[in-house]
Amino acid sequence: MDEKTIKIALVSLQKDAERVPPMGLVYIATYLADKLGVEKNNIKIFDKNFDDDIENNVKNFNPDILGISAMTVYYSQAIGFVRKIKNSNQKIKIILGGVHISSLPESFKQCFDIAVIGEGEETFFELIKLYLKKQKFSYFDLKKIKSIIFFENEKLMQTSERKPIELDSLPFPDFNFLNKRYF
Repeated sequence: MDEKTIKIALVSLQKDAERVPPMGLVYIATYLADKLGVEKNNIKIFDKNFDDDIENNVKNFNPDILGISAMTVYYSQAIGFVRKIKNSNQKIKIILGGVHISSLPESFKQCFDIAVIGEGEETFFELIKLYLKKQKFSYFDLKKIKSIIFFENEKLMQTSERKPIELDSLPFPDFNFLNKRYF
């Protein structure tokens, strides 16, 4: 597996009457495509605003890595969702991010492999680079990545905080990652 073949699913379970796009996931998808050279068709955003069968669509996409963003109101849904995905694919690595886990890291559940605390672009990028290099996430390697939490032998571990990203360093978001019905 390399940058050209890795498949990354990014999931938003938030469903709004106003259909607000999951811009955080767009920025992460754009950053990964730009910095890693991952094929754009190998990064896909699954958005509950327009996808009523996210679970099956993610399973059919068959990603190596699943990133899921959750606000507190959707956190229990995220837990249920990833448990179903893990039941069908034990090899998939699941990375949680978003406002809920950044605010309440102690609520982290073992159904997730890793959680990103705060801004996700650089941290997610480093996690993907590590996975591409080692084909796994070891505790030893995870301890070197800033702004994450994970379990090591049933104990919740949190690494040191990453400095805020320089906004000018981010590539312009690629809106092609969004569902076309937003336009």
